[in-house]
Amino acid sequence: MHISSQFDSGNIHVVRATSPEDILLTIPKDNQSDFAQWFHFRLVGEAFVTHTMTIAELATSAYPEGWKDYNVLASYDRQNWFRVPSDFDGRDMSMLVIGEETPEKKKVWITARQHPGETMAQWCAQGIIYRLLDEQDGLARQLLDKAVFYIVPNMNPDGSARGHLRTNAVGTNLNREWAEPTKEKSPEVLYVFNAMSQIGVDMYLDLHGDEALPYNFVAGTEGNPSYNSEIEALENTFKQALLNATPEFQDEFGYDKDAPGEANLAVASNAVGEKFNCMAYTVEMPFKDNADLPDKLYGWSVQRSEQLGEDLLIAVNAVVNALK
Repeated sequence: MHISSQFDSGNIHVVRATSPEDILLTIPKDNQSDFAQWFHFRLVGEAFVTHTMTIAELATSAYPEGWKDYNVLASYDRQNWFRVPSDFDGRDMSMLVIGEETPEKKKVWITARQHPGETMAQWCAQGIIYRLLDEQDGLARQLLDKAVFYIVPNMNPDGSARGHLRTNAVGTNLNREWAEPTKEKSPEVLYVFNAMSQIGVDMYLDLHGDEALPYNFVAGTEGNPSYNSEIEALENTFKQALLNATPEFQDEFGYDKDAPGEANLAVASNAVGEKFNCMAYTVEMPFKDNADLPDKLYGWSVQRSEQLGEDLLIAVNAVVNALK
């Protein structure tokens, strides 16, 4: 099998072509520009073998809307050209629903990895998921009697696959899109926020990692216009329960608190807290280590992220009865 664009009007970049079923390509940009849309290449292989080709990164092309309902043009002899059935789509987003949905149960939402480089967030979500699914765990059973959990363990699958730090496939920072998400720039946020609107939200945790601060901490919604003493009491109960549950958590170091009414409502926890008048926290973990409980060999690790996820459920259980 050989793929070539070394001819007039040829344009393609081969990322991977290890087998006919797994061919990954991208479209090079026009010389000294940011435009990329045209592709033209030749594939030489064995007859009667089906080849599956994926052209990646089309969401960042010059005219991404042009790929919708577009079928690639192909020819065996360069005389007769025909259309090949093609699909244009991003990677799937998964939402797990854990618990039996009934009208009286509280609705707890958890999202992770809006910033794809913050991988500790997804490991933390995994710890939450594993504990909730443990039928021998008494806390999990008690929680699932009272609440249903809606968990999106990876809010940014395209950015994750591309090795991005903070953005999705089209260069959008998702955690600044919650005020006005769009299908063009932030479909991930749009779909999750729409699902929240359909289902309802009684509590929200958004899991992140902070590159600079070597601590686990939370950031609340005290700057929201609707923030009140009831939400403040829930936040304090949550924090105290987590402080009691694990030495990995602390409440001394963190982000500066927003002044009343000055929250950035484009940030997920603020937007969700305001829209649903509920308790909403951004949960931050370190990239480095927990300075209060350092581990010189491993630092902040996968295992510690998962364990923090399990411990977060203790704090959720402390407030679940008081949620609206």
